[in-house]
Amino acid sequence: MKVVTAVAFCVVALSGVVESQQYSVRAIETFGGGFSEAFGINNHLQVVGYALKQDHSAAEAYLWNIQGVNGLSSFSQSQARAINDNDQIVGCASFSGFPDQHAFLWTQADGLQDLGTLGGDFSCANAINANGEVVGQSYTTGNAAIHAFVWSQTQGMQDLGTAGGALASAAFGINDNGQVVGISAGNNAFSKYLTAFLWSRNEGMRLLPHLPRHSQSAALKINNKGEIGGFAPLDLSRGIEHAVLWPHLLDGGIQDLGSVPGSTYSEIGSINLSGVSVGAAVIGQNRHGVIWSATNGMQDMNDLIPANSGWVVYECNFINDEGKIVADGYRIGDEGQFRALVLTPQ
Repeated sequence: MKVVTAVAFCVVALSGVVESQQYSVRAIETFGGGFSEAFGINNHLQVVGYALKQDHSAAEAYLWNIQGVNGLSSFSQSQARAINDNDQIVGCASFSGFPDQHAFLWTQADGLQDLGTLGGDFSCANAINANGEVVGQSYTTGNAAIHAFVWSQTQGMQDLGTAGGALASAAFGINDNGQVVGISAGNNAFSKYLTAFLWSRNEGMRLLPHLPRHSQSAALKINNKGEIGGFAPLDLSRGIEHAVLWPHLLDGGIQDLGSVPGSTYSEIGSINLSGVSVGAAVIGQNRHGVIWSATNGMQDMNDLIPANSGWVVYECNFINDEGKIVADGYRIGDEGQFRALVLTPQ
């Protein structure tokens, strides 16, 4: 699981999902390196992620729209992880040389702004809300621990700490109400004692409930209604992990979303205002992008794109409020070359 670097998990929420909803597939241009990933899409159809340069020497953050793709950084390594409707972009870049990446905020007017760290060598920004508040994770002083942070223009970077005796934490989602979700963990590798958390300025950090008879969970995105998507490791020794939803914060509920037929492993990484979520599931030896809605349950995205598209959707990373999804995939027969995809409901 690629938690520390905040590699995307997929959760999608679509408005008006109907039976047999189909999607078109469009691959995003690269810088000539053949590999790209997409992590965020706003409601203006602007996509952010990263792509390899032509000589494969580095990965560069990009901003894509229907006119094409543009690089955001001249640094040796960078990746863009989220964009809001004000065209503000966040991610991480090697300001002082790889691998010591720092969280950044990019705007058209000011370019890349280094958001600093919590005293350690590394930080990365994972999400930004409409108010320009940024969340992510950073090493603390002396690289002693990784802690979740929230950053704002007026208050700078604030350490959100941990809860429940955990050593580490990371924040992956923030809504326009300033509610933050993420993971509290027992080690800096985020490999044990995972617990989902919700943070707000008024209440601080509190842990979210687990599924009955289980003791681990992770929260990855929260929409403006307070609905939270994530996953729960059930029995990783047997490859069992389920996407979950915390639909009602006031009653402390958690919903097991299961997986697609033939799969015991699923994740939710994004949820939109309509409560539709997207992510990924493992079917046999293959990872597939998925979408979940209250109406249709969980569906394999590869069943919802044209059969002759030539693409396999590997994972879905984000869904905007209009139902457009960014995903990673590959052409059939070329499994080693991942490309960023835009999936548009037809």
